[in-house]
Amino acid sequence: MSQGPRLRDGGSMCHTPLMSQQRYTAHIGDRGRLVLPAEVRRRLRLEPGELLVIDVDEDAGTLVVRKALDVAHGFRGYLRALEPERDLGAELLAERRAEAEREAADSLQAPEAEDVTTRT
Repeated sequence: MSQGPRLRDGGSMCHTPLMSQQRYTAHIGDRGRLVLPAEVRRRLRLEPGELLVIDVDEDAGTLVVRKALDVAHGFRGYLRALEPERDLGAELLAERRAEAEREAADSLQAPEAEDVTTRT
C-alpha cells in the first residue's frame, strides 16, 4: 500500500485540513460592506441574498463565515444526546393534535352569531 510522496528526510506527506483551504483577499467598502470574491461564492455555492453567519474571535482576530443553513443543520440531533429517550417530533405532533381537537370542540360549543341585518 502506497504511503504517498516521501519527504527529503524520509518522512511521508499526508493531507491535512489546511491543505484544502485557500486564501483570498477582500476589501471593506466605505459603507462597511465586505464583497466576497466570485471564486469564493462559486466554491461555496453562495447565491445573492443568502443568509450568512459570521463568528468573531476577537482574541485571534478572525472571522469565520458560514451559510446559516449549514449552521442550523449542525444543531440537528444536538439535544438528542441530552435526553435520548425524548422524541421532540412526536411531542410536537401530539401538542398540535390536542390543540386542533380543542379548537374543534370550542367551535362546536360557540353559539351562532345573531344576524343583525334582519332585525326590524
